[in-house]
Amino acid sequence: MRALKVQVYDSQTGRTRAERYQRSPVRIGRHPSNELCLSFGFVSGRHAQIDFDERGGTFTDVGSTNGSTINGQRVTANQAIAIGDGLNVTIGKLEMRFGWEQVDKPSAPRPPNLVESGVPIRTRSPRQPTQPIQAVSAEPPTLRGPVEPTDRTPMDSGPPMMGGPPRMGAGGPPRMDAPPRLDAPAPPMMGGGPPRLDTSGPPSLQEGPPRIMDPGGSSIGPPPLGPGPGAGSGPKPMPTPDAGPPPMLGGPPMMGGAP
Repeated sequence: MRALKVQVYDSQTGRTRAERYQRSPVRIGRHPSNELCLSFGFVSGRHAQIDFDERGGTFTDVGSTNGSTINGQRVTANQAIAIGDGLNVTIGKLEMRFGWEQVDKPSAPRPPNLVESGVPIRTRSPRQPTQPIQAVSAEPPTLRGPVEPTDRTPMDSGPPMMGGPPRMGAGGPPRMDAPPRLDAPAPPMMGGGPPRLDTSGPPSLQEGPPRIMDPGGSSIGPPPLGPGPGAGSGPKPMPTPDAGPPPMLGGPPMMGGAP
């Protein structure tokens, strides 16, 4: 393959710069975007251009300010000049010499999976797709406590209720026994019933207190008081009044009195 060789000589400093190009075109100028950048004030931003192929190449001044010269003569702008071996072009104090050289054809890049014969191919198992990480719950684990009664009514909000009075059963509050009746019959008395009062008449003061009749017909009470010793000399009993109010029966009958 044919390549373009360029040597740039600085006549002021005596330095030489060599470049080689395998692709066309080659742009010459002060701007950094040019393939051959010459950072001098007398060089235009876009000064000249070189086109070449396997058959040869040309040099063209593209309308620079200070121009280009070949063998001491200024080159007409936009005029292509054939490049032969040893062509010299001067731009200011720079002298450029063009030539050709033969280079090997650049090898094409190897395919990524191309290997030499007889060399085992190392294969790699396909990578499994990454599984997303499940989010970890930030809630603390639930602590198991004593089992609450199933019939407890849940409350929406507020502090828990403290122990209160015992709840009533389904049948309502327990029934309380009624107080004993005051008019209950009195216990039976010995002897077959209560004694009967003798209603034959008001007793006299001499006969003593009234007698209580036994249910069998006999009277119960203290025996009549007879005249005691010294009765004749003591005071005499008062006469029984002819009439008077009946005695008041205010209290219960007296059970057997004292003699």
